[in-house]
Amino acid sequence: MTAEEKNEFTLRISQANHSQLLLINYDIVIKCIEDAKEEFEKGNLQEFLNNVRQAQKFHQELIHSLNVVDTVGLEVMQLYLYVNKILVTAVFKKEMKELDSALTVLRNLRVGFEGMAKQDFEGPIMQNTQQIYAGLTYGKGYLNESYMDPLQQSRGFKA
Repeated sequence: MTAEEKNEFTLRISQANHSQLLLINYDIVIKCIEDAKEEFEKGNLQEFLNNVRQAQKFHQELIHSLNVVDTVGLEVMQLYLYVNKILVTAVFKKEMKELDSALTVLRNLRVGFEGMAKQDFEGPIMQNTQQIYAGLTYGKGYLNESYMDPLQQSRGFKA
């Protein structure tokens, strides 16, 4: 994952509510698996393993955030465990054989959770964060993001 992609995820996280955080987590897992596949095809085994391990970490967050009280939660948990098995196998065997299956499952689950997130009108979880303004500058096709807001002098942690 490039520094620019990390910054984009960070920006999205700072402005997200609970449902949007779940979608961001899906996006990160999917991106890590896609990066792992690219590294495997390049022959870079160490980066492949690093990306799969990163995907595992974020996938564990999906597992821990799941409510397994109802039958839908239990069915989703079975799918999560299937994806987890694929990720563990990829690290253990050092092959990307089943990663496409994991991507398919995760993308389908993300579509379902995206529909749920559209019905969530809750505000951002993080309070007192910087307001982001984006716009085109004088450079051709160059996007500039400005983080300054003179009205937010008290931004930061509150004791």
